[in-house]
Amino acid sequence: MIGISALSYDLEQKISLFHEYKDIEFIEYGIDESKDIEALNHHMSKKENKDIKISIHLPLKTNLVEDIGFLRDANFNYVRNIIREVSYLKPLYFNTHLGNVFYGKYTSNYKKYIQKANEFIQRLLVEFPNINIYTENVYSFLNQASSDLCAVGTKPIEFMDLFEIANNKSLGFCFDLGHALIQDEDFSNVIKNYNSMLHFNLNDKTSDQHLGLSKTGKYTKKIFYELIDKYGFSYIVLELDSSKAKETIEILELNKL
Repeated sequence: MIGISALSYDLEQKISLFHEYKDIEFIEYGIDESKDIEALNHHMSKKENKDIKISIHLPLKTNLVEDIGFLRDANFNYVRNIIREVSYLKPLYFNTHLGNVFYGKYTSNYKKYIQKANEFIQRLLVEFPNINIYTENVYSFLNQASSDLCAVGTKPIEFMDLFEIANNKSLGFCFDLGHALIQDEDFSNVIKNYNSMLHFNLNDKTSDQHLGLSKTGKYTKKIFYELIDKYGFSYIVLELDSSKAKETIEILELNKL
């Protein structure tokens, strides 16, 4: 299934693309706060949108590896409330980043934090047994000498360890191509061994530009189809702004309604 990403500010434009191209089968909608849910409810209440399939990208600040108790509980309660409020839409899946932690604490005992991520996810899956969760790879520019917060989920081993511990078919991997390009990591073993979906976007390997395909230049449709043919992702999301998404859709020659 091929979908497109949306946030509250461009949801209307992305819905228009959904209605224009029959090969666009769903919208992955990013939620950070309650007003984002209100915007989603507003659009989904319209008769012409009743057939749109939705998936949810949980808040970017969701921190599955938080080790301060009351902050961890607050994180969980917020995510739980989001899932409850959108459950009527029967989302295809929920996507999340793993979060962040102080670099020194993480490197001294990283498996402790992978276990914390697992506990957070398992707690959600116990409360909501019918949902599917995908965890996404990210990137970090952190200097290793720094004591600052580091992003969790930049390396394949983190996901291999998480999925081995979790051993749950409701948990999968979201391969963000753009993030992997910046981080210069090979996630092929994770993708091959676990249920995986794709966030498709490109960049120059220095910043998260969210570039799409182009009719001229190096970013041609060959890049896209080689990935799809090699891995056969469960879901594919064009994680692009409206203009880049439309151009990419046209280059891929997806069918119009």
